Amino acid sequence: MGKILKLAYPVSVLAGTIIGAGMFSLPFVFHNVGFILGFSYLIFFTFIFYITHTMYADIVLRTERLPGFVLYAKKYLGGWARIPATLATGVGTILVSAVYLVLVTSFVRLILPDASEGIVVFIFWSLGSLSIFLKAKRLAKIELFVVGAIIALIGIIFFLGINNSGDYARNFYMPEAALPLFIIPFGPILFSLSGRSAILPLLDDVRKSRIPESYVSKIIFLGTFIPAILYTLFVLGVWGLSDTVTNNAVSGIVRDTAVLLPVLGIVGIAALFTTYVPIGTSLKKILEADFNFSHMTSSVAVVILPPLIYLIGFDFLQLINIAGGIFLAVECIFIALIWNQLNKVHRPQLLLRGFGKGTAYLIIIVFTVGLIAEIYFI
Repeated sequence: MGKILKLAYPVSVLAGTIIGAGMFSLPFVFHNVGFILGFSYLIFFTFIFYITHTMYADIVLRTERLPGFVLYAKKYLGGWARIPATLATGVGTILVSAVYLVLVTSFVRLILPDASEGIVVFIFWSLGSLSIFLKAKRLAKIELFVVGAIIALIGIIFFLGINNSGDYARNFYMPEAALPLFIIPFGPILFSLSGRSAILPLLDDVRKSRIPESYVSKIIFLGTFIPAILYTLFVLGVWGLSDTVTNNAVSGIVRDTAVLLPVLGIVGIAALFTTYVPIGTSLKKILEADFNFSHMTSSVAVVILPPLIYLIGFDFLQLINIAGGIFLAVECIFIALIWNQLNKVHRPQLLLRGFGKGTAYLIIIVFTVGLIAEIYFI
């Protein structure tokens, strides 16, 4: 029992990082491509992200500890890798922050239907920007509570949705095959499953708890697959509670709304806030470490850049497609390249011992093909 409890926290660190705004795009995406294709994509990329997350953990465990992903790329791939790797993480992080600004109004309107979008975004942005400069530990306990609340809420939405299933047949179909159809899920699913930023905290907890390194792969497997299971329940639940499946999921829920929607609004706002702050902190560190920005310059950039992206006018799904389908795809390609390079210099693998360069090439090909297709259709 004690061993299970020891493993539970690092699993929750990864799962809690993965579960986020991307989840709210999936009911709409699955509705457009059909459950069979959407679920197949989800399972396939869950396995791909399990490998990618484990690759990154293997990189960290096999080398000296560096403060950031970009520094690993520069050290093991050469100076050419610094700029594209930095852009992938830096711009990607800015886009993720902008996603939260776009999404927050939908949750507030579950509580206050007539809330002004401009006022809501301004208040959320102001509080989030101020909180970025507080110590992260102050939000750690809140974040764990919010993750627990999200899991409980997904369970409630699923059971209520199943009881109000309506016309599920409209979503369980195989649409006519066409290339754009196979690209639609790529960006949202990548956005929904990425948890690379949680690997370093996860490994820190493994060390502090004296968990054997051989357990890391199992922890990452559970931490990556649990969100996929919860996403599936969420999709089915939202379908059952919605007459019209909207691109942010929540604004289309119409059944059992008396208590559910205000609770969903409160939990959603808390989830966005507790994620927006560490994302901003991460962006600040990237700017200081990789762009040599001063403390003041990086602080101003973290505050200003996300609302500037928001003001361009991208909608929720557009931002998720760009952030996931382009920038997260590039990040995963670099992880595979770094891992493969370490194998070439004969550093013994600690994780993924049954995998070789073929695995790295598979990761690179999958994300490269998806990246090119995403850019073409965008």
